[in-house]
Order: sequence, then structure tokens, then C-alpha cells
Amino acid sequence: MQDTASHIRKIQAGIVLAKSEPQRNEMGFEMIDSVYAIVKNAILEKDPGLSGRELIVEIFKRYYTNDFSEDEVNQIVQGILAL
Repeated sequence: MQDTASHIRKIQAGIVLAKSEPQRNEMGFEMIDSVYAIVKNAILEKDPGLSGRELIVEIFKRYYTNDFSEDEVNQIVQGILAL
């Protein structure tokens, strides 16, 4: 997505790069946690009755379905449900 002017992107990059490596890492971890919460809440909003394992399955599918064959996805899902 390129909806930010290039001079603004340079300013943003400068702000981020001015932070220490641990600060940048923490920013990244916070973004990952935020995205996970958004995905989890969207799934639960659609189907609030999911068990914990079923929720993990749906999160897995949301993130990784395109990275595995259908058979692999099914095997992984069965493994999660068997825990």
C-alpha cells in the first residue's frame, strides 16, 4: 500500500531507526500481538462458541492455509484437535 507521501515515509523511517534495537523489536512484537488479537476477535465474533482448540485451528487456518496443501492442513488440524 502506497498511500503515504514519500517524504512522510522518510520521516517515519527516521523515527523508527532512531530507536534502539530492543525498542524496535518491542514495537514489532506489539504489532504481532495486535494482529493476533484482531484475528482472534474476528473469528470469535463470527463463532463465539468455539472451544480453545477449535479457535487455535481457525487461527492456524487464517494464517497458514495458503502455505500448506489441503492434506497437510487437514493433518495439522487433526493434530491440534487431538491434543
